[in-house]
Order: sequence, then structure tokens, then C-alpha cells
Amino acid sequence: MSRTLNNRYRLDKQIGEGGFAHVFLATDLELGRQIAVKVLERDWITDQELLARFRQEAKAAAALDHPNILQIYDFGVADGAPYIVMPYISGGTFADRMKQGPLTFDEIGVYLDQIGSALDYAHQRGVVHRDVKPANLLMRTNGQLVLMDFGLAKLLENASIAEKTGVMGTVAYLAPEQLLGLVSSASDIYMLGLILYQMLAGRLPFEGNTNEILAGHIRLVPRSLMGQATMREVSLLVGQALDQVIMKVLAKAPADRYPTCQALCSAYYKALKADPHRAARAYHREKRLDVRNLDATIVEPSNIPSTPQPRPQTRAPASPDATLIEPSNIPSTPQSQPRPQTRAPAFLDATLIEPSNVSPPAQPQPRTSAEDDAEATVVAPPPRRKKTPLRPPRLIVTTEPDQGFRATFDLVGETLTLGRAKDNNLWLPLSIVSRHHGVLHRINSDSEKPSYKIVQGQSTNPFFFKGKKLAEKVLENGDSIEIGRHGHSEYIVKLTYQAPEDGSV
Repeated sequence: MSRTLNNRYRLDKQIGEGGFAHVFLATDLELGRQIAVKVLERDWITDQELLARFRQEAKAAAALDHPNILQIYDFGVADGAPYIVMPYISGGTFADRMKQGPLTFDEIGVYLDQIGSALDYAHQRGVVHRDVKPANLLMRTNGQLVLMDFGLAKLLENASIAEKTGVMGTVAYLAPEQLLGLVSSASDIYMLGLILYQMLAGRLPFEGNTNEILAGHIRLVPRSLMGQATMREVSLLVGQALDQVIMKVLAKAPADRYPTCQALCSAYYKALKADPHRAARAYHREKRLDVRNLDATIVEPSNIPSTPQPRPQTRAPASPDATLIEPSNIPSTPQSQPRPQTRAPAFLDATLIEPSNVSPPAQPQPRTSAEDDAEATVVAPPPRRKKTPLRPPRLIVTTEPDQGFRATFDLVGETLTLGRAKDNNLWLPLSIVSRHHGVLHRINSDSEKPSYKIVQGQSTNPFFFKGKKLAEKVLENGDSIEIGRHGHSEYIVKLTYQAPEDGSV
């Protein structure tokens, strides 16, 4: 039989249960939408002062607007039991995902970035989670992680429940200082480090009974990743670099850890590059764009199409040879190789590339050698004038409403990455931008007016063009690509493309 909270939220069925709360699939009778409601056990909360604190914490959490933080729709108390109203997300938890099998390095990076982005955003606003663990990370069907239970952890920590649990929070994901009641953003970073270790090794660094786990957090050094079955194919240099990352993020003293989750994410990607020849292949996945691997994709010998070797020529080739160098027949390579030639390149190129534009020569007349040279100068097709950009194409980055950031990037190069991480060619230090958000590909040769195609990467906030999601697009002058959506994000990022200005040489 269903139950209705405060004449508004009808609890349809229970979909989850923890040590202190029950989660229900419910219906908001006022708005007519499906929701999730977490109802706390009334036995846990008996102090009215604590309920007032809970309300304050819930308000602070509800003010967090981030794609990787679960939104709070409402909170209240019914029949003496506090409850929280949230969106219903049907994809399960990250704990469920990790049970399905090992994660690749790029998957780990994407998940680490999402969790870290949510925590940094909250920390910048003075909110600490205190109970970061896979069970508190919900998964959308598109793979996006959403961190829930902000504010709830502090409520439970302040409650007098030590005699029931021994310690506050999940022991397996407990920062050492939490045993002393000293909690800060560094505690959340420590918990994220535990999740990182678990993603890499398939297990937690400290296991056993409660006392053994607590002893590990307080006194023990984490097991080396190189001793784990999941790391057998990883090069020694990369394994050692990852061990150093783990040692720092799981330091016993909060001051010895990374100052932000962003710093932890950067250290993770740097560790993967410790052995560039093996690290890139180790986390590359076929048939899926990974902007961190673009260079590896280009230079791997197996990925470079073979091209026929050009034949040296001592005179203008016959018409059948012209078909060999039609542009449509030349395989695309990162850099085209010059053809050996013994005559003026401009004349040969004009004859071979544009045979339809060359008029049949007049019947030859007897001439002296000097006349031959003079006539050759007259009848040879003049070299085509090349347009040289006075200014390269540009990408202008602004925010709306203004967040105090504006940047103009000249687009020079074959492949340019853009994102929040500093190792991108186009660095956008903005919270709604993913670490490696997308990539720009040059789509024509150096001799023509350059243009670029923008391609969506593995990011939680997609590109939008004229209000529609964008996977890729060839950019035209004045195109404005947006990150974030009006009404759904705290602000949006606008990428405005300016085509190059041309001159002649």
C-alpha cells in the first residue's frame, strides 16, 4: 500500500535500503513527475537542533548546480522522519559498474574527472561531502556520474550514533582525520584517491575486518599497484608513476595530499605519459574518440595508409599518368611527401593536376634554341597565385553571463585539443568544461584557405549549435558553439569561430 508524504509525494515502491535510510521510487503529485525520495529512519534523528542543521545543510546542497551533482528538489519532515526529494536516475550506482569488470585507463580518467569536478565545485563553495564512495555515485544511462547525499553526511556525523556504528561513514572509504572529527576538503580528496586505487586495482588498498581497515588508513602504506592482477600489462614506468600518485593522494596528513581534485586528475594523466610508447596504447579504445590519444593514433605505423612511391620523371608524363595524381586518388597522410621532379614544378603541376584546363598546343614550327627558350616562357601556364592568410582562423571563448574569462586562440596546426586540463592546446579553465572536452581537426591542405572541424570528446556537457546537440561540425565564419544549456547550467561557454583573412602572394 502506497504512502504519501505531506500530501504531495506518493511513495510507490522501495528501490533501495541502507543502514539509516530507505529510498523510494515516488510520484510528485503536484508536478506529475517521477522522483526518488530518501526517507531517514526516525530513530536516527531525535534532536530538533539536528533537524534544523539538516535543513541548513540541505539548503546549501540544493544551491549546488553542477552536472555531476545530484539536484535536490525538496526536503522536509513527515511523521518525525526527515526526507529528501531527488531526481530518479535508473542506471544504478558506480559500485554496480565496478562489479561488472575492469576499467580501461581512459574510462578511469573520464570517471575521475567527473567526480573530481563535482567535488572541486562544491569545495569552492564551502561544501564538503564527507562520504564519497561508489555507492553514493549514481550513473545515468549515458555513463555520466552524479554524486548524491551532499549535506546528509554532516547531519549523520553530528548525530549521536557512534555507539551504533563505531565510526561515522563507510569505514572502507574513511579519511584518517575523520576518526578525530577533523573533516575538510582534503578528506574528500582522500576518498577520491581510494576510488582511484579501486578503479586501477579492482580492489581497495586496505581490506579485512573493521579494525584492520582502520589500522590501514591510520598507519599502513597502500599496496603497490604493480602487484595487482589488473596492472600486469602496464609498463614499469607507468606503474611506478601511478604508485607515486596514490602515495600522495592517500597521505596520512591532509596537508601532504593534492590541494584539489583537479591536481589529482592532472597527476593521473601525467603518470600515464611516463612511458609514452606504451601508455598511449594501454588506454586506447578502438572505435571511440579519445582526444588524449590523437597523437598515438596518427603516428602508429599500422594506422598510416600506404602510398605508392612516385616515379622520377624526366619529361611531361603521358595522359595515363595524370590519373595517378588526381587529388581523389591520393591517400590522406599527416604530411604529403614531395615528388621528385627534374623540370619546373609549376609547369608539371599545372599539366598534371589540371589537364582539362590546358589547351592543345599549336603545331610546332622550326625554331632556334634561343627561340625555344623564349617561347617556353610565353606558353607555359603561369603558376597559380596562392592565397596566404594574413591572420589564421580564430576561436574566441566567452562566458554568458560573464564569469571573468575571455580568450582568443589562433588556430594553427593539424589537430588541436580543447578542455579544462592544462595539457590541451586550447586551455579553458572553466568548471563546466571537461578536462578533454573536444578536438579541432584541420580539414584541408596547407596551400588552401584553412578550415577546422570541431568534434565532441568524452565530456559530460555536450556541444550545442543553434540549440541542438552537436557531435561534429565543419566550422564556418561566425559559427557559435555552446557548452552548457540556458536554464540548466550556472553559465554557458561560447566558442565563436572566425575564418582567416586572406591575402595574395
